[in-house]
Amino acid sequence: MGKEKKEYFSVITPELLKKAYLSEMDESTLDIGEEILGENSILIRLSGLENKIWNCPLSLITPNPKQPREYFDPQKMLELEATISEVGQKEPIKVVPYFKNDEEIRFFIIDGERRYRTLQKLGHETIKVSILWEESIEDIMDTSLIMNISRAPHNPIEIAKAYQRRALDFERNPGESTRQRPTVLVAQRYGVHETTVLAHLRLLELPEEIQ
Repeated sequence: MGKEKKEYFSVITPELLKKAYLSEMDESTLDIGEEILGENSILIRLSGLENKIWNCPLSLITPNPKQPREYFDPQKMLELEATISEVGQKEPIKVVPYFKNDEEIRFFIIDGERRYRTLQKLGHETIKVSILWEESIEDIMDTSLIMNISRAPHNPIEIAKAYQRRALDFERNPGESTRQRPTVLVAQRYGVHETTVLAHLRLLELPEEIQ
């Protein structure tokens, strides 16, 4: 039997990030203020680093504080830990780059917090990442929910809260869809029927002890 082929990925360094950013000063940026990270931050695009897999220091990764998944099944986490311990991290997490107040470029998780937590627990110093770009905060939240649901099902309350947040976004910023009900827009965005959205939202009307 031949030896297993090892995979090698370039390592993200502060110097690499600075060079990538300076070469794209005219690219898109998005001021996200306190909406997600609780601090003045700006999402930036590093298109020269997109469509590749990188080894990134865990210290440069920021979890999503509005992660749609509120419950991480302990048994599933143990199974993931056993898998990564045996075969390593096979699939990169999805991230977008941003500036913090201290002007350090970091990465915000869109998909992969379970892998991030597991690698932290196992004492790893780096994590494989795939760098993306999203046009808006709403797109970040949508992508995060869609990717999370496709990987491991959320419980109905988590989905209901995500639908509720998106409906409120549509109410505050209706754009060109002012004649459409927010629940219709949410259904269209996630590819479900409006009755599905309404049924989930009704769950949030239940007493918390029942939820």
